[in-house]
Amino acid sequence: MKNRTALFAVLLSVSMLSSACGTAAAAQRTAADSAAVQTAAESPAAAESPAAADATTVIFNGTEAKINGSGAEFSDGVLKIVSGGSYTLSGTLEGQVLVETGKEDEVRLFLNGVQITSGGAYAIASVKGALLTVTMMPGTTNTLTVTGAETEAQDGQELTEEQEADAAVYVKNDLVLNGEGTLEIDSSLKGVHAKDTLTVEKGEYVIHSADDAFNGKDAVTVNGGSFSIVIADTSEGKGITSKGDVLLNDGSMVIEACSEGIEGLTVAVNGGSWSITSEDDGINAREKYEGDDEREKEMLSQQNNEKIRMIFNGGTVTVNSKGDGLDSNGSIEMNGGAVYVSGSADNGNAAVDMNGEALVNGGILLAAGAQGMTEPLSDSSAQNIITVYYEAQLPAGTAVTVTNAGGEELVSWTVPKAFNMLQISAEGIQDGDTVTVKTGGEEKKITVTGINTYEGTRSGGFGGHGGMGGFGGQRPEGFDGQRPEGFGGRGMRGERPEGFEGMDGQRPEGMTP
Repeated sequence: MKNRTALFAVLLSVSMLSSACGTAAAAQRTAADSAAVQTAAESPAAAESPAAADATTVIFNGTEAKINGSGAEFSDGVLKIVSGGSYTLSGTLEGQVLVETGKEDEVRLFLNGVQITSGGAYAIASVKGALLTVTMMPGTTNTLTVTGAETEAQDGQELTEEQEADAAVYVKNDLVLNGEGTLEIDSSLKGVHAKDTLTVEKGEYVIHSADDAFNGKDAVTVNGGSFSIVIADTSEGKGITSKGDVLLNDGSMVIEACSEGIEGLTVAVNGGSWSITSEDDGINAREKYEGDDEREKEMLSQQNNEKIRMIFNGGTVTVNSKGDGLDSNGSIEMNGGAVYVSGSADNGNAAVDMNGEALVNGGILLAAGAQGMTEPLSDSSAQNIITVYYEAQLPAGTAVTVTNAGGEELVSWTVPKAFNMLQISAEGIQDGDTVTVKTGGEEKKITVTGINTYEGTRSGGFGGHGGMGGFGGQRPEGFDGQRPEGFGGRGMRGERPEGFEGMDGQRPEGMTP
C-alpha cells in the first residue's frame, strides 16, 4: 500500500509541475492525473477470484455447521478459519466467522447465499493474515446483520485484535470485495472496515449502518459495483472514508443519508456515477487530525495543505448537501466529467469550498448555493466560468438551463434546494459569446469576458477564502482570485506569526473570558 501511495503522490506532483496555463497544459494534467488514479488503483488482488471448485465448503444451519474440507473449525457459534485458502459459505448462521490464519496467509471467502446474524460487533472478521478477499457468487444474495456494540477497554487494559472489530466485515489488514452477487449489510456499527486498504472490484451492495458504510484506513479504491447506502447516524457516519487516498474509478453509488459522503486525503473521481445526500459536506478532502486540541484542529483545517487534493477526471457526481458541497483543505482540480452541486441554502457554507485554488480545466460544473461563502474559482483555469448572483432566492426545484448563442444546450439540472448563486463551467462557454442562463421563467443573457465572468450584484458576506461581497458582482481592481502571500484560510488565520508557538490552550496572563 505504501508503494502505491508514494507513486500516487509522485505522479500528482508531476501533474502539478506541468500546470501551465492553457488547454494543452490542462490536457497534460488530465493525462497525468488519470494515470495516477489508474496506477494507484491496483488492488492487492488485481484479478477476479477463480471458481471455488477446490474450496472448503461450510454449510450453516442455525447454530451448527457442516464442514467439508480442511482449514476451518466450528465451536460455540463461531466458524474459525485457521489456514490460508478458499472457503465457500452457505446457509443460515446465528454467530460469527473469524479468520485467524498465519501472518502471510491469504484467505478467500465465497459467499454462496449465506445469511449471518451476529449479536456481537462483527459478522465476518479477519484479525490475522495478509489479505481477505470476499466474493459474492453470481446470482446470490448474501446478508450480514450485526446488532452488537463496540467493545470498550476496561481499567486501562488493551483490547484483543478480535475485540477491536467494529463492522459487519472487519479486516485487520487488506480487504478486496468482488463477485457477481449481492451483499446486504444491516449493522449497528460500521458496514465494512479495513485497517489497511479496501478495494471494491464489483458486486452489488446494500448498506444500512449506524456508522461509516466503507472505511479503509490507508486507502479506498472503487473499480466497479453498484451501491445503495443509508447511514443512520448522520452526525458521524460517512459513505466512504479514509485517512489516505480515495480513488473512484468506476461504479454506481447512491448515498441517501450520511454525515459526509466521501472523504479522504486525496479524493479522485475518474469515472462512474456518484450521488450524495449529506447532512454536512458532500465530498471532503482533508488530513485526519489525531490531536485533542479543537482550536488547533480548526486552525489546521483552514490552512492550505498542499498534500490535499480533490480531482475530477471523469464520471458524474451529484451532491445535495447541508454543508459545503465540495470542501477541500487544499486544492480542487476539474479536468473532465460532470459535477452538479446543491450546497447549503444558508450563508454559512459554500457550494465549492477550498483553502487553495479551484482550477476548472474541462468537464461540466454547475454549483448552486448561497452567496455568503461563495469562493472565487481560479483565474488560472483553462475553461471559462460564469458566476451569477440573484437578488432573491430561487426556490427548490428550479430548473437551470444554459445555452450558447446558437441555442445549443451546454448544461442543465434541476436544483433540489433553494439558491441565489450559480457557478457554471462547460466547454461551450467561449470568450465573446453571449450565453443564456435560464432559471425557471427568468433568463439572463451574459457576455463571456474571460476565464471568470460575473453577473449580478452580490449581497453580504466576505465569501470565505477571498470572496469579496458587495462589489456589484465584480472583484476589486487588481484582485485575481489568489490570496495575498502568506494568507492561509478563513478569517486571516494563515500561518502563525514567526516565533509564535501557541498557547497550549491557555489565555495570556491577565486575560479573562
